[in-house]
Amino acid sequence: MKRTSVGKGRKAPRRAGRGGGRWAGRFKAVSGWVLRVATVGGVCLGASILFVSFYQYLLSSPHIRMEKVVFHGASGEIQRDLMARAGLASGANLLALKLRDVRRKMETHPWVRRVALERQFPHTLLVRVEMHEPVAVVLLERLYYMNARGELFKAVGKGEVVDYPVVTGVPKDRDARWKALQEVAGILSALAGERNPAPTEKVSEIHMQERGGVSVYFEHLDVEVKLADGSVKDQIRALRKVIAHLETTGRLGHARVIDFNYGDGAVVSFERGYKPVRG
Repeated sequence: MKRTSVGKGRKAPRRAGRGGGRWAGRFKAVSGWVLRVATVGGVCLGASILFVSFYQYLLSSPHIRMEKVVFHGASGEIQRDLMARAGLASGANLLALKLRDVRRKMETHPWVRRVALERQFPHTLLVRVEMHEPVAVVLLERLYYMNARGELFKAVGKGEVVDYPVVTGVPKDRDARWKALQEVAGILSALAGERNPAPTEKVSEIHMQERGGVSVYFEHLDVEVKLADGSVKDQIRALRKVIAHLETTGRLGHARVIDFNYGDGAVVSFERGYKPVRG
């Protein structure tokens, strides 16, 4: 009797569509993602085109023409000069103005330290101007104006006012010069902040010593005042006391040097041959 082996030699049937279904699902997911990206991209592109079109319209629109320029911090003559330097003309499109270029051109004026610009739609450009205010003239190869920050901003021209303290002995090296001028600015600021500063009311010269140190000369005081490193304000206050004492004792007219480079006090040197009476 023959035995028949059931299933022997036969292959199990494949489940149709299993791999194809997986790929179909993936294709469906990818196509959905691509469709969403394309939709978002289309919306962004449309918005960009709309924005650019609207911006181009504004650049040529008569509704935002510059009809008024309002200045703060500059006189009429300076205003006209700044307008000319920047090439500003009434009727220009306010949005089309390149404020960075306008500011840069205005700041080429030697008396202008800084300019800030602001559009005030629909028709106004606001210009805030910070002017240089000279507090001294500095002697280099020629005279230069210096502001309260110790910045040199303009060479003194023919016929311009020079009734300011003269700063001499300034180093030629750029870094050393900057440091020296900062020191001068601090001295002038300390003097300006003093109440009732006479007879140190007006400085005539500030001299930077070659080996360091500063000498100050006053218009109504025939004395060289040598300042030390440290608090300038404290030394100015001490100087007033020294001068008051010399005046009281009748010795101020004979004093020639008041030197603060000796500890916490000051040493007074008198003219040759004068023998002060202690008091």
